[in-house]
Amino acid sequence: MVKRLFYATAAPADFHTEHQNWLSGHVSGTEVSLTFSRQIEDFTAELGIPAMFVSGHPNGIKSNDGDVRVEHVPKPSASGVQWYIEEVRHAFRLLKLARQFGADTALIDSGTTFYFAMALFRLFGMRTVPILHNALYPAGRPPRGLKGALLGIDRLSLKAANPLCVSPECVRQVGSGSVFYAQFRREYFARIAPASHVRPFNVLYVGRIVRDKGPLDIPAMARHLENKAPGLVTWTICGDGPDLDALKMLSAGLPIEVMGWTSPERQIEVRSRCQAVIVPTQGSCAEGMSMAGIEAILSGRPLILNPIVPALEVLRSACEVAEPDDPVSHAEAVFRLAADPDYWAAKRDACAELEARFYDPGHGLSAALWTRLLPETLRNPFDGHDAERTHPLVATVPQGS
Repeated sequence: MVKRLFYATAAPADFHTEHQNWLSGHVSGTEVSLTFSRQIEDFTAELGIPAMFVSGHPNGIKSNDGDVRVEHVPKPSASGVQWYIEEVRHAFRLLKLARQFGADTALIDSGTTFYFAMALFRLFGMRTVPILHNALYPAGRPPRGLKGALLGIDRLSLKAANPLCVSPECVRQVGSGSVFYAQFRREYFARIAPASHVRPFNVLYVGRIVRDKGPLDIPAMARHLENKAPGLVTWTICGDGPDLDALKMLSAGLPIEVMGWTSPERQIEVRSRCQAVIVPTQGSCAEGMSMAGIEAILSGRPLILNPIVPALEVLRSACEVAEPDDPVSHAEAVFRLAADPDYWAAKRDACAELEARFYDPGHGLSAALWTRLLPETLRNPFDGHDAERTHPLVATVPQGS
């Protein structure tokens, strides 16, 4: 039985604010998904056990309300050999915090430290469950040589820990584990207008503007389609990142609107006027699932992607598939949807058949933790509940206590 739970991520999540929002039952009207920390806090509250949440948020805040302790512990910047040293040091920092807290169970996100270093928690008697948000390598492209040997070490450690994974691809790569699915807010997606096939056919990209996510390939796609069918397709790109300026330069003179960072509220309007969404991830990226791909389906828009994206396996009926690292192939996939309204409509209609698991907490992280960490004889309280519910204990917990 879990008595004290420790959760760590390297992501710059503001766990302090998220906990205060959890206490008050506050959910922003523009919050697209249920955060993983919120789902973990639901789990610990259901059990009535203390929990400690550690993130890489740079503000270094510490808080403790008795039941929930929060610490923001950013990793030091480093490169080369020093980066490896800092990764190991960070693992020991987290181990020290977990032991001071008296944790008997540790949940550790992928990317927080080396997978083999997670075994340290088991050596000190903690039940350790890695949570994989990323694959070990790009789907279908396992590494060879030294990288392959190092992967083997990671896989041995992970396989023994039986991780929770965001996609079937992650489970396959590890050789053990179980799948849970990100949970989204139905209220948000209900505000997006139904899709209709119009000309020009607008294709949307939402995500980080970094090369391996594929947005820098979109200008080549646009140029190919302008040569083939002038005026048929326009493009909208939302997101920020280190390659934003390069993308703007490549997009000059093409029917591409580069919006930069776009708030969730503004995205409702942007999604409402698009006809499809593209996730052109490159073969160098070890994608775990693709939140952007799921959001496309929940928006009722067909999805253009390639087999590097593990979401394809789960969402295939609403997808048009291209070849990895091939802008022309992606452009031709867009053309098939843009040029054939009936074919596009069949893909659009398939979206509604795929959305249930992303609104059902029985498929979410809270339910997965209950199944993994508690006896089978105990009823899982997260099965069959509405994903928008407020936890019944929230009203009894005084704010700021």
